[in-house]
Amino acid sequence: MICKARIIVVIVLVSLMGFASQCLAQTKVEIVTDAIADLRSETPTHLSSWVATDKSKSGLTKEPVYQSASPLYGKLVIGNSTGRNEIAVVIDEADNKPPRIYIDANNNHDLTDDGSPDWPPAKDGLLFKTVVMAGTVVINQKDLEVKLPYGLLRFTDETRKRAGLFYTSQFGRTGKVKIHDKEFKVLALSSNNQGLYSDRGNVRLIIDLNNDGKFDSSKDSKESFEPGELFFLDGEAYRFMAASEMGDRVTLSSLPLRMPDKWKAAVGDKIADFGFKTLDGKDLKLSDFKGKKVLLIFSDPHCGPCDALAPDLEWDLSGSPCEDVVVGHVRNHLSGLAKRFPAAPAQTSLTIESYLGIPLTATDGKVLGYLRVFDPRPMPADPRRLSFIQIFGELGLGQLVDLGILLELHVVGSDLRGALG
Repeated sequence: MICKARIIVVIVLVSLMGFASQCLAQTKVEIVTDAIADLRSETPTHLSSWVATDKSKSGLTKEPVYQSASPLYGKLVIGNSTGRNEIAVVIDEADNKPPRIYIDANNNHDLTDDGSPDWPPAKDGLLFKTVVMAGTVVINQKDLEVKLPYGLLRFTDETRKRAGLFYTSQFGRTGKVKIHDKEFKVLALSSNNQGLYSDRGNVRLIIDLNNDGKFDSSKDSKESFEPGELFFLDGEAYRFMAASEMGDRVTLSSLPLRMPDKWKAAVGDKIADFGFKTLDGKDLKLSDFKGKKVLLIFSDPHCGPCDALAPDLEWDLSGSPCEDVVVGHVRNHLSGLAKRFPAAPAQTSLTIESYLGIPLTATDGKVLGYLRVFDPRPMPADPRRLSFIQIFGELGLGQLVDLGILLELHVVGSDLRGALG
């Protein structure tokens, strides 16, 4: 992917202490997810492998008569209740006979009362079956049993068949949050196949921002947020903080900032034109470049790294930290950028240790450009700084963008340190 800019606009970054102070005070908003969403129609995105075991360690007290002389024993780890979080599974395969799978779905150590063991192959040749299992989660030191749908998958080729069985959760938790007079539906998803939501690295929050009644959980979704990501609901800034162990409660952080309607970018919006000088002293206006790609660099006039970047305006984003940002993802590398992306073009002219990239999107979800922050030193692991930069990007977008112009906002981190405290 090539990013080419036709012109650089150099703007002095003014003090942003007023905004920064507003971002420090936060109010928690708790959402109750009171329903389990059945996502069986979704394509499996996260697979966990069963734990192979033997008959003596299966914990089973009653078993059927198998067609195989040597069935395969294993277990699935679901929930977090000691003694109740292992679901026994037996794969029963024999020559010239259709395969069977027995799952202790009700977790009573009896394989004869859990429904049909039939395991018909899917269209692609895989063996796939959806089973609703009894998962047990400890809440306030008490066991709580919930019925959760899981997909069980087994490859049929000899190489991958040796891995045994894979399983994936096919559920999420849904709820609603009301902001002023508007109500938004939410869906909490976890890639933790134990059915747990408290690990921040595994959970996502899907919000029906456009109120079309659908949850977009795709990879490039503009309605999907990881913990720490900022978004706007009815013009107000929020950040997804965390979810409870069971996912029945989701916490947002409300920031004391409201985006005025006039700052929101939407289809057909027009902005006030402004003039500037190019690096060679030529007078131009932003309207001169409508329909073209424009690179805006927010920097100090005495910023050496900015001068180093200026001559090279055409970069291949492949293999760079910007590659994911331009398709809508927030990326924050606190340190070690050069080691992670040794071939990134900016590395050839700058000594960069850390990076933050934020997509700039219109209200319809279209990515119009992105804001990135470089720093020759490691960035502090402070979520408030991330929120501040995201707010700055949202407001800058509303002020400067219409759909005829693609912006790339570029900020060198050292310029922001004074403003961010």
